[in-house]
Amino acid sequence: MNDLLHDKLNTLHTQNQLDNTFADQLEQTLCQAHQQQMGLPVNNAKSNRLRVLYPDLTTLAASLIIVVVLFATVPPLRSLAQELINFFVPSARFNEDAERAAYADVVQVNSVVEAETLAGIDALEWTASDYAIRYISAAEGTITITYEQTDTFDHGNLIMVSQFRTGTRPETEPVSPEAYVQQVTVRGVEGEFVAGAWFRRVGQDYEWEADYDRQLYWQQGGISYHLRVASPIANTAPEVVQIAEALQ
Repeated sequence: MNDLLHDKLNTLHTQNQLDNTFADQLEQTLCQAHQQQMGLPVNNAKSNRLRVLYPDLTTLAASLIIVVVLFATVPPLRSLAQELINFFVPSARFNEDAERAAYADVVQVNSVVEAETLAGIDALEWTASDYAIRYISAAEGTITITYEQTDTFDHGNLIMVSQFRTGTRPETEPVSPEAYVQQVTVRGVEGEFVAGAWFRRVGQDYEWEADYDRQLYWQQGGISYHLRVASPIANTAPEVVQIAEALQ
């Protein structure tokens, strides 16, 4: 990655909210970068540059897309930009203004303690040693923590744990009628395992894609929980339930 691209990305994330406008501008920047990178080998210097970039960005969105730009032949930049933004920003997953407004107060925070103080609830955390926290957001009554797999060949896979006071906000990932849903027992209560997630496609509204994430929904102690796991990490209901049971 060259210094010019690095500077452009930092300018984009500093001057823009992570919304559709940001995705549009990010797509333009990455298209230009992709043209520059075509035919160039990926070397260790680029990998080191990516690691340096992580702490500079508000989220992993830009850096994750850059990885695809470097390794893919013709990456679907617009679609990928929107998908990654949707993962980190709850309001980006909604089409209705009223649903977006319900999460307008959510902000990024720097620690779990800060999130718990802002939300007024305790966070369930994923503490596996081969994962690191990459993004935390919170508001009154709600916390979302995103973790990245760090020490495997498939590093970059994500686990997201969202929770909010039951009845105070709409579900951040409403389930499609066409989704595969399985009733399960999780942490001693009834829950739902769901295969798939919503993604916006180029020139289209949101579509349910069953090949992507695995999700788990349950309610306990007045809190609604939503666990979202990249399918390479866990693919079946028992595997996802096992992750939920290990949250502390």
